[in-house]
Amino acid sequence: MEIPILEQLNPNQILPFPPSPYFLGQTLLLTLNLTPENQDLQGSELTKLANQCYQALFNQKADPSRSRELFGSPIFEYGNPREPDKYPHVLIWLFRDELADQTLQKNQCFSSIFDLFFYRHKVSKAFQDSREIYQQLKQYYLSLDPTLDQIQAQIDSAKPDPQDNTYLQDFKTQLKQLSADSLIYDRLLRKMKDLGTTIHINLNNYNDTIEQICAKVGIDKEELSLWRYFGEETGPYFRGQIAANLSYFEQGTGVN
Repeated sequence: MEIPILEQLNPNQILPFPPSPYFLGQTLLLTLNLTPENQDLQGSELTKLANQCYQALFNQKADPSRSRELFGSPIFEYGNPREPDKYPHVLIWLFRDELADQTLQKNQCFSSIFDLFFYRHKVSKAFQDSREIYQQLKQYYLSLDPTLDQIQAQIDSAKPDPQDNTYLQDFKTQLKQLSADSLIYDRLLRKMKDLGTTIHINLNNYNDTIEQICAKVGIDKEELSLWRYFGEETGPYFRGQIAANLSYFEQGTGVN
């Protein structure tokens, strides 16, 4: 494996693709064959080699978030599913021998692996979208108490005058605005719930696909621990975060 060759695969630095609201996400899987002199590398030496490959391809430094052995060869995962636009999902798989490639070809599990990445990005994108809605909900929520306090203060200080109903008109205008804001707030809550459902469904699909790959290849789930982490730790965290946000923002709204 000649690392400088990787620079030729991305000469104009167009990888990873720029983020887009219409783009679900991307996983870049790079497989390389270790040269005979590198096949016995272990630990930090392998990590250093993977980092060199990453830097050569993307012209920037990065450290893997996780690394494991998969089908007898080391694989390194880069990126942050909480911020996929900033830290894209990249896998660098360093083949020591032909076992990994033969396992993939023999059991025809490439399609299942691609499905796995698809479900991962559905979950990650839903959580990313939920953060934008969270900020909007927070803005409305924090403005609610001051608005209600202002209305109550006006009611308390009002001195009705049969010949001047200005204060009633102002009060009516504020109530209309409060009603309009409430409709927007409820729509945002429903969107947040929908994203939570999206995460739940695709997280189940993700974990089911892990099971299918294990069955096809005839391996224990521990072999796929690198990818299981997302299904058992990251995805459930996303789901729990949205549930916590909904619990907070639904207080006092009457939304069920």
